[in-house]
Amino acid sequence: MQENTMDKNRRRFLKISIAGLAGASLLPSCIKKMPVDEKPNFVYRTLGKTGIKLPIVSMGVMNTMNPKLVEAAYNAGIKHFDTAALYGQGKSEGMLGEFFKDKPRDSFVLGTKVSMPGIMFGTLNKNAKPQDFINEFDKGMKRIGLDYVDILYLHGPGSRETTLFEPYLEAMKQVKKEGRARFIGISTHQNQAEVIRAAIESKAYDVALVAYNSTYPNVDEIKKAIAEGAKAGLGIIGMKTVAGVVGGGFGGPPKKASEQEITAAIKWSLENENVTTIIPGWQTFDHLNSTIAVMGDLKMTLAERSLLNNINKQAGLFCYQCEKCVPQCPAGQHIPTFMRSYMYAHGYKNMQMARITLDSMNLGKIACEDCDTCKVKCVKGFNVKEKIMDIARLRDVPTDFLV
Repeated sequence: MQENTMDKNRRRFLKISIAGLAGASLLPSCIKKMPVDEKPNFVYRTLGKTGIKLPIVSMGVMNTMNPKLVEAAYNAGIKHFDTAALYGQGKSEGMLGEFFKDKPRDSFVLGTKVSMPGIMFGTLNKNAKPQDFINEFDKGMKRIGLDYVDILYLHGPGSRETTLFEPYLEAMKQVKKEGRARFIGISTHQNQAEVIRAAIESKAYDVALVAYNSTYPNVDEIKKAIAEGAKAGLGIIGMKTVAGVVGGGFGGPPKKASEQEITAAIKWSLENENVTTIIPGWQTFDHLNSTIAVMGDLKMTLAERSLLNNINKQAGLFCYQCEKCVPQCPAGQHIPTFMRSYMYAHGYKNMQMARITLDSMNLGKIACEDCDTCKVKCVKGFNVKEKIMDIARLRDVPTDFLV
């Protein structure tokens, strides 16, 4: 039944051209014959000092292992595809490498990320060596099976210290010098302004992949840092651009975001011209269709702005990763990681990524079990203990079931 639905969606997509989505008419067969830079109604921006020209919509490949969806995006004119060693425990890298192995190398831009201990949370290993990073990068390249990637990221630094951590930065410089990565960058989910400014300070990074949506309480500071980065030549890519509309509501089960909410969130992120492109994580052909259609009209309506203003007042599922909760927890649990896992499970329906995120903490017993009353006051109003105990159940599910 699932396969039939997928085929039905794919056939529907192939019947609709990009121009048709934007109000024109063009057969898909014509689209396939056209060079990427000539796709009708696509909007392009240049990725900072890299000089790479990209459509303002790219594809994040965290939430799907479906090569047919990647194929549909590629044939439609999407050029940039973003993955990571963590996604599907390396299977995402392998799937993309297999898909692109026989494609012209200049027809796509591939980015991947390497995760290292102490970068997202925990303590940095002061004895780390550049070779530690290179070893992990080599594993990813073996899965990908290509001679080089276009963008290599340090996955998830959330501070100046982690962004400028010399062993890993030196490793990335070496990989770039060898030509195995054309450009290097950072991806950041927290303290984005601090991380962007550290990337500028390094004079080494080419790209910053930044969590960016209207729900952040410090969004003006993030915008300011993005502008500084763009002025300094950093290519800025937006992620988590629709995460703020996932879920919604202060109580009860998470709700599915409407198409209007998703469209409003995408337009909001792209009206900042310092953001070169965004990487929504499509899971269906309908998601792909509707996002590409936004390029036909980027102007936000008053109704869309009002919709976002209402969303910004809700708790939703999106955690800012501000870490103000961590010192409040008597056990010192890294609550933001639990919240990110909760969002992957309930918002993205990506149980595997939720489990990988949980496992990354190497937890034994969940400390919440011993607390009668949670002392943590979340800035977004999350019931922290309730969410942690809910997502902790995922640890009891055999990993083979999480696909």
